[in-house]
Amino acid sequence: MSASMGKGDRNTERKVKPASKESGKAKKSGKLSDRFYNIIAIVIAVVLVVSIGVAIFQNVVSSGKFFVAATVGNEKIYPHELNYYYIGAYMNFVNSYGDYLYLFGLDTSMPLKAQKYSEDKTWHRYFLDTALNSLHEVKSLYREAVAAGETLSEEYSRQMESDMASLEQSLSKQNLTLENYLSTSYGSRMTVAEYKRIMSESYLAQQFAQKKYEGYEYSDEDIKNYYQENKNSFDLVDYRSFFFSSSTGSSNPTQEEKDNARTNAKSQAEIMQLAVTDEESFIKLSLQNAPEDQKELYEDDDYTLREGLTYSSITNKDMADWLFDENRTKGDTTIIETDTGYYVVYMVARYRNDYNTVNVRHILVQFDLDENATEPTEEQKEAAKLSAEAIMKEWASGEKTEESFAALAKERSDDPGSKDNGGLYENVYKGMMVEPFEKWCFDEKRQPGDTGLVETAYGYHVMYFSSYGKPYWTIQVENELRNNDYNEFSEGIKEKYPLSENSIGMLAVGLPNQ
Repeated sequence: MSASMGKGDRNTERKVKPASKESGKAKKSGKLSDRFYNIIAIVIAVVLVVSIGVAIFQNVVSSGKFFVAATVGNEKIYPHELNYYYIGAYMNFVNSYGDYLYLFGLDTSMPLKAQKYSEDKTWHRYFLDTALNSLHEVKSLYREAVAAGETLSEEYSRQMESDMASLEQSLSKQNLTLENYLSTSYGSRMTVAEYKRIMSESYLAQQFAQKKYEGYEYSDEDIKNYYQENKNSFDLVDYRSFFFSSSTGSSNPTQEEKDNARTNAKSQAEIMQLAVTDEESFIKLSLQNAPEDQKELYEDDDYTLREGLTYSSITNKDMADWLFDENRTKGDTTIIETDTGYYVVYMVARYRNDYNTVNVRHILVQFDLDENATEPTEEQKEAAKLSAEAIMKEWASGEKTEESFAALAKERSDDPGSKDNGGLYENVYKGMMVEPFEKWCFDEKRQPGDTGLVETAYGYHVMYFSSYGKPYWTIQVENELRNNDYNEFSEGIKEKYPLSENSIGMLAVGLPNQ
């Protein structure tokens, strides 16, 4: 029996693509937005409608007149403020996993305090811990930002205003007022002014963190040395494997039957290993040894092939150690023993991501979808295409420079992630963007100054190829160095402003209907 994974599964394991591909707005490598996991105005996505009756106890306790939920340094944190982060953490989790929540054992119709996250933790405690961690980081960053004289930039100010407007618009559709929504959802102490204060602090913290994160610089020597010391973190391997199962086929085998099955599986693995002379012979022998009901799968020459795996992504440590041994070369074979049988493994290649990243600009023309629609009509597709072609024609009739393209992007693009930067995405790596966008960027014939139109599920993109960027492996190394330095900084400032909880005030923290 083979444990080799099908191509579709292999590719999923090899390269989990980021969720930030919507509208071609892939997340820039090195951004800190994941760290804040959309703390800022996360509740805009789903407005929590609660009955005043259910929320009476929470509103009384969280009014802030008597109880403090936590302290950060010498600052008192009342329940309504911690609820901002709690509800944000909850909504982010629910929105991220949606229909797959059952896989985590989370039932949104049941009280979180009644559901186990782990043996010694409820889901309520999980979201509370997440909220406390976020609060601690944001408050520490905010204090450092203020001490450094940092003020909120125009970009972040506009984003905050936009988020507030979106929230009010969402509420108005449900005939709710902002004032009632805030006090009912977070506690009666949460006024509009208070909500804006908390939101503003979150934005300033993120702005300061991003500036700090991007401020670290590393020389080529720093990058080279770190890579040499941590090759297993960045190198990839391709290999083939075939599995001989030691299953007896019996539901209640004797020990003798188990021993005989293991001996037989090991013997078969040893015979195959001795017969392997090259990669082609491994493929043929895998097909010969495959169970009859799996022969068709093994007729695909790539069925035994695993590509682009990192050391940490290989769950069998013995196999990972063997594959990443410094002396390993193409054509080497081994047998890896497991509790259920034996793998015959063939080494194909070890390498790193030497390809160059790309710097590209785009102008997104989104499909103008009907309300509640998830797919554009043919007419809507055609309208977006015509608009994109008109933008391309407008650019081509002008100076036809990168600068003029950037100016058009600022004016016409529907992508807020790159619009203010002239539509620019730098150091784009493979797997960062949706497939049609990526295919255009990494066409082997692509040259600086190339333009084109690309259709994705989100609209039409007017493309401009700016230049080739750094080799991807250097960006990976630089990002890890930067993460290490930023994490050290983050832990240091949190030590300056210790966090403590107040058990009584914590009673008022949680979802408003629980």
